[in-house]
Amino acid sequence: MNFRGQWFDNSLPGGSVRYNDLWGYSDGNRDYALMGSRQYVHFIEVTNAGAPIERARIGGGANTTWRDIKTYQNYAYAVSESSEGLLVFDLSGLPNTVTLTAQLDTVFTSAHNLFIDGGFAYIVGAPRNTGRDLIIYDLRSTPQNPTHWGSFALPNGYAHDIFVDGSIAYASHEGRGLSVYDLQNTISPMGGVPLAPVELGRIDSYFNPGYNHSSWAVGNLMVMADETHGSPLSLVDISDYETMTEISYFISNLLGVSEPYSGDGPIVHNPFLVGNLCYVSHYHDGVVVFDISNPTNVEIAAYYDTEPDNTDFSGYQG
Repeated sequence: MNFRGQWFDNSLPGGSVRYNDLWGYSDGNRDYALMGSRQYVHFIEVTNAGAPIERARIGGGANTTWRDIKTYQNYAYAVSESSEGLLVFDLSGLPNTVTLTAQLDTVFTSAHNLFIDGGFAYIVGAPRNTGRDLIIYDLRSTPQNPTHWGSFALPNGYAHDIFVDGSIAYASHEGRGLSVYDLQNTISPMGGVPLAPVELGRIDSYFNPGYNHSSWAVGNLMVMADETHGSPLSLVDISDYETMTEISYFISNLLGVSEPYSGDGPIVHNPFLVGNLCYVSHYHDGVVVFDISNPTNVEIAAYYDTEPDNTDFSGYQG
């Protein structure tokens, strides 16, 4: 994997934690990186990867370490762990303008993450013990100003991150493992009133578990990331949600630590499955791509170490 280009603004606050989330958007002609910093959401054109250009930045209002951004049609949606609620951006004016079309902060103000699938925005990481472990907005009719579909408590409690595919949700529940939920009667209720998600299964016993942080699933295969030094990525057979089984586990260990699955080992953050490749933001090991074509013998296919001189939570997080 080769370095192509970089955009950086050293005037932004935050020091070593200046930036947080990263997502991509294409209008069919130009490509953009949507990136969060402590004060802004940045819209950076990367059509020419060797010369990224910031086209717009819009402030969220508060200084925060955590933001998360996703897209639907020509809109971007962002949450943060400050007091901003759900921010909605119209991207149709790029590369010239980006417009904030809504700031929805009545249902919630703080959240850690969101995922968009099938015209719904699924928001998790809102304050604990509020009955809002999962907050859903309907984007389909008015994506510029979405409507609150419902808020629900989850059987496994607070969720840090969520991946949704159709009517199935995979929620990362910190030290309580990962739960799979049926959303069929939540997003397509027979009686017209959305019902709470139903837990189909849970995996909380696997090699060296830590802080269950995020996941991605394709077919009968799911990858989980535990955000703890030495906790690896896990490949899980999800053909039966009631008996989910870890197939294998793996970690990059670019530093060559003698015991990579110890407290001296590297940290994983977000995995993404594309075909037989698993792309991982691997903190101080940078971006790492694993070949999972043989799930029992996973190998590194490519990597780029974005910040080689650290062994902590700095580096590639998006």
